[in-house]
Amino acid sequence: MCKPKPIIGHTIKSMLGHIAIEVTADRMEVFLTLLPDSDAGQGFSVSEIQTILTEEGIVHGIRLNTIERSVEEANAIGDPVEGILIGEATPMQPQKDAHIQYNFRTSSKVEFKEDEQGRVNYQELGLINSVSQGEILAQKIPLEEGIAGLSLYGEVINPGAPKDVHLVTGKNVEMTEDSLSCRALCTGQVLLKNRIINVTHLYEVPHDVDLNIGNITFNGAVLIRGNVLGGFSIKATESVTVLGIVEGATIVCGGVLVIKGGIKGGDKCDIRCKADLVTSFVEGASIECHGNLYVETSIINSHVKCYSKIQMGTRKGIIVGGDVLGVQGIHCQETGSRLGVTTRVTIGDKPVIRERLSATTLEIEKQKEILAKIKNGMKAHQRLFDNLEVLPPQKRVPFQEVLNAKGETEKKIGQLIESVEKLQNLYHFRCLASLKVFRTIYANTIIQVGHSQYPVLNKLEHSGFFEDHEKREVEVTALA
Repeated sequence: MCKPKPIIGHTIKSMLGHIAIEVTADRMEVFLTLLPDSDAGQGFSVSEIQTILTEEGIVHGIRLNTIERSVEEANAIGDPVEGILIGEATPMQPQKDAHIQYNFRTSSKVEFKEDEQGRVNYQELGLINSVSQGEILAQKIPLEEGIAGLSLYGEVINPGAPKDVHLVTGKNVEMTEDSLSCRALCTGQVLLKNRIINVTHLYEVPHDVDLNIGNITFNGAVLIRGNVLGGFSIKATESVTVLGIVEGATIVCGGVLVIKGGIKGGDKCDIRCKADLVTSFVEGASIECHGNLYVETSIINSHVKCYSKIQMGTRKGIIVGGDVLGVQGIHCQETGSRLGVTTRVTIGDKPVIRERLSATTLEIEKQKEILAKIKNGMKAHQRLFDNLEVLPPQKRVPFQEVLNAKGETEKKIGQLIESVEKLQNLYHFRCLASLKVFRTIYANTIIQVGHSQYPVLNKLEHSGFFEDHEKREVEVTALA
């Protein structure tokens, strides 16, 4: 048997040869080597080896039969006996933590594949976890206690305590009788939020959203198999999927938004999305997206604010006209047009921070005005406010309420001032996001990266735009 490399080697020279006792690094195995001395007239003894092991402190797992066979072999043949496993500790059997096995997709991240033409199959995104009534949604795999081991030196090797977890059921979900699984109480969409499993009804429209349907407000997910016509609205707390076109409509989506046919807003479309947004094109729309924005072909004459990253398709992937902001960066194929349409592309969080600074500053002024009114109202009764303890309890209440309102307003002003300081610090941070245009950047494209602006005067090809924070200017690099 090939032995592991030891860290402890104990060699003792006997009268008639050498005995080597070696212990592996994990203190789990001990090996014996016998080197006979041909000039001597007496062989090794088992008792001598046992004495060495005892002096070494090895008291557990000793294979006495193996020692006896090794001694007999060395004494009879006179050849070395090397690396013989003569002792083995009792290994610890590790514990297994409990865990939850979900029978549905738990990630809300958009995953899609492009074909050779750069087209995305939006029907295969698998964003809606549809379940049937009675379907098992998740199982708890119970913990398993470990079994303690024992080292060669008689030391107890503890496996530690396993961690337990529990299934947490929410709306339209119940536990099974053994409390190890949970099932859906209705047909709908299963969602996992903060480890809580919920099932929400999926609202499905088999045709266009029009006068026959009206505006949709739904506490769950919505699937539209037709178009969303102009003038209508969809408001959903979870994902929204539109298989057709969205015209001049309003969509407020609390989850992932997929618009397969594209957005043709006619400057009357307003979309607010709290997660990723996936569509084939955007034209004449106002979009605020808190996740990533994936657009297959084009963004034209639109106002887009994406708090994450904008990713354009590889087949066309153009941005023309309008104002497009990608806080974490933009990857596209072209910006602007041969006709010189003014196109503004902004990278980084600086515009967002400026908006928040402005809003917070206005709120501070508003709260200061409220505080001033409270103080002015107190002046006429200042002596009573200074001596509240002498008033009867019932008459003291309205005065105390005024003091509480004053304290709350002062506290709010202090918190807002702290927010302004934090925002100001963030505003001065380096911008790490970038714009990458893999084909053409046409003249009259205005690029803002962080604090710095770069007006494109002449057509550029295959360029990346980054901010040089020290110089406060946009750095242009060639893309491979």
